[in-house]
Amino acid sequence: MIASTTITFPPRQPAVTLLLARQRRKQPLILLVEDDRMIADMYSYQLEREGYQVEVATDGKRGLEAIRSRHPDLVLLDLRLPVMEGFEVLESLATDATRPPVVILSNYGDSRMVSRGLALGARDYLVKSATTPTDLAEKVKAILPPGAPHL
Repeated sequence: MIASTTITFPPRQPAVTLLLARQRRKQPLILLVEDDRMIADMYSYQLEREGYQVEVATDGKRGLEAIRSRHPDLVLLDLRLPVMEGFEVLESLATDATRPPVVILSNYGDSRMVSRGLALGARDYLVKSATTPTDLAEKVKAILPPGAPHL
């Protein structure tokens, strides 16, 4: 009789899977969750010129799915979105230990919305009408330098 040994490996921890996904990329990945194509194109163009890879999700549900499947290094999140609003996305990520930094990029600058976004864990809150593509790129560089190791 031949003895056999079965070796079972523990399941990969989410942080390990996340780290591997991020290390495979040559450029930091920014997920832009924005339903306005013109705005998405404007900001994407500038960020890509600065050395970032940019993917766009056009509604909150797709954004949340992309966050969980693509593991972006940074998320730029609009608040007023179809299917699932930005605050709902933030609430869904509240207990996620591997969540990336999130910067809210919204047309609404009401102080209650800003406070709520920051309380839900957003790193910053930018108002679109006061944020040029160059301004956004500078803010992103402060959080995620283009040549830096992925977060």
